[in-house]
Amino acid sequence: MEVLEKSITNRTSAIAFAQRYSVHECIDKHQEIAIRSATGYWKSILQRALDVILYCTERGLPLRGHEGKFGSATNGNFMGLLELIAKYDSFFSQSYCKTR
Repeated sequence: MEVLEKSITNRTSAIAFAQRYSVHECIDKHQEIAIRSATGYWKSILQRALDVILYCTERGLPLRGHEGKFGSATNGNFMGLLELIAKYDSFFSQSYCKTR
């Protein structure tokens, strides 16, 4: 095993892989781009939801209402504030429309 790790072929292959990987010329380049895009998207959605939760809890407001449906007048502070954000935030509005 030690001979294989020190072979010139192995070193050359490892260097070539590192160079290709650094410039994103890997086989799974498109998958990596899609994963990064999805990660950024969900981070943004979760950040907005977390901000609403923090806002409600700092003020001692209950999160839950009588009904757990978007668009309902009795859906509570959390969902009501998410609806308000969706009204003015085009990015969040696209996600909100997908869940309705």
